[in-house]
Amino acid sequence: APESYRVINNLGMAYADKGERENAEITYKKAIILDPSNAVAYHNLGNTYRETGRKDAAMENWQIAIKLDPKFVFSWFCLPRLPLKRKI
Repeated sequence: APESYRVINNLGMAYADKGERENAEITYKKAIILDPSNAVAYHNLGNTYRETGRKDAAMENWQIAIKLDPKFVFSWFCLPRLPLKRKI
């Protein structure tokens, strides 16, 4: 299952790179189902939510990633950046 998780998560990243955020979101959720203890897919899903304007969902997924792996610095870096993305 860990190998399947990596393949699915990488597919999600490929979708995200192409700007296919809906497909990326669906694919990251599949990766989470395959390995719900892996922080990376939660982080990536958080990024997708941020890019589609769903700030609360982004924050929630980054916080899950941090709970799963407190040393996963990428999610820590995203938390303070979130308010900077808001339109005034």
